[in-house]
Amino acid sequence: MPDPATRSAGRWALRAASLAAASVLAIALLVGFATGALPAGIQGAARAAGLVAPRGAPTVAPTLFDEAAPGPSAAATPDPVLPAVTPAGPPDADRVRERLAAAGRTGGQTGAVVIDAGSGEQVYAADGDRPMIPASTLKLLTTAAVLGALGPEHRFATSVVLGDGAEPAADATPAATPAPPRRIVLVGGGDPYLAGGDPRTDRGSIGELAGETAEALKAAGATKVDLDFDTSLFAGPAWNETWPDGYRDQVTPISALWLDGGVRSDGTRPGDPAKEAADAFAKALRGSGIEVGKVAAGAAPDGAEAIARVESMPLALIVERVISTSDNNAAEILLRQVSVAGGGDGSFADGEAAAARVLRPLGAWSDAVRMRDGSGLSRENRLPTEVLTRALGLGVSGDPKFRSLLTGMSVAGAEGTLRQRFVEDGTSAGRGEVRAKTGTLRQVHTLAGYVVARDGTLLVFAFMVNNDAVQNDYANRTWLEKMSAALAGCGCR
Repeated sequence: MPDPATRSAGRWALRAASLAAASVLAIALLVGFATGALPAGIQGAARAAGLVAPRGAPTVAPTLFDEAAPGPSAAATPDPVLPAVTPAGPPDADRVRERLAAAGRTGGQTGAVVIDAGSGEQVYAADGDRPMIPASTLKLLTTAAVLGALGPEHRFATSVVLGDGAEPAADATPAATPAPPRRIVLVGGGDPYLAGGDPRTDRGSIGELAGETAEALKAAGATKVDLDFDTSLFAGPAWNETWPDGYRDQVTPISALWLDGGVRSDGTRPGDPAKEAADAFAKALRGSGIEVGKVAAGAAPDGAEAIARVESMPLALIVERVISTSDNNAAEILLRQVSVAGGGDGSFADGEAAAARVLRPLGAWSDAVRMRDGSGLSRENRLPTEVLTRALGLGVSGDPKFRSLLTGMSVAGAEGTLRQRFVEDGTSAGRGEVRAKTGTLRQVHTLAGYVVARDGTLLVFAFMVNNDAVQNDYANRTWLEKMSAALAGCGCR
């Protein structure tokens, strides 16, 4: 029986004919048609499928983001569609190697893998099986795992239940009307972006939940309650033991209940995010005419029915946001949700085991992986670059379940964590073309994503640098950009 990696490569080969027409055009529909102009990289992929004319001037010019360049025209017109042509074959591995060699070398330990998405073939590898510290590119495994476990349409619910049974008055008959509830419980459901404040149209908010709760309480005759909050969905420590205290400005203690991504409007992070969320909920209840007594941690009764409930945005949109902004907090929530989905306790440790159970059958895991957290902050994480490309391969495989792995990518020189990058000599070919996830820690620099090369080839890549001298950090980051830009400018068939 073939191993998972072989089966994964086989799936890519079987779907090669539909890759550009399905996966890439799906991205074009989401991005290009929403703005009125297809990105140049997507145009290139469409050309590879024979749907668009041979390459002319890109919609997003490489010089667009130069300081003196004029802004893009809202009326930019994509290239005309011409009769289909026969797509060319996979890139020549020797020519890919030559292009990457021209990007120069860097110090420290490196790992590099490039895969032709159409065939699933590895066209370049240099120490691709070496376990390395991935930094935030680990989020690609976290998000792939949660999409595989729950699906892109899944939503996380935050609810309110009655904390005590409906009790009749002491002198009442058994058929008497139950007394109004005296205690309610706010139950955290692990929504990483539960909004504070008033109701919103894009996701659930604490204001909407308070309004629904107040209506239900008033209908039951209650105007005063005590409030408990339940965060038992996630077990284990809230702070990862491998994180230094200096990371407290980078990640919030993990909880199944918090507001606005676990970050206050002034950028600070609460030490007890669940208590802060409960206090905000109590304040909103009071504003809706319900008097709230004590607010304390507590547990919801088994089998309690919700009297109010709000839901998160769809998981696909959460994943896009996590990848594009490199959100550490939300990534940690998602790893614990993978554990919960698999019947686990929602801890850091079980998150790693649950992710392995989801990703190994998909070919996006190996025995060399060490996943100590979901965000990539831990320096004890280890990930071979070849595993990263396999995880990204899920996004280009044609399976819509994993599409947001691609649509969440930052764009070189344009948006996300790559907005202010690709500015050095030798990187301009990647602007507007390279779409990737970044990773940065001290003496750790990584980049993983995809690019449609100049000849229309869709390439998936992962590059990592570990343990070079600190003074070379910027040079190493630039090397990653040069490597991916070399692929963008590649006519390697």
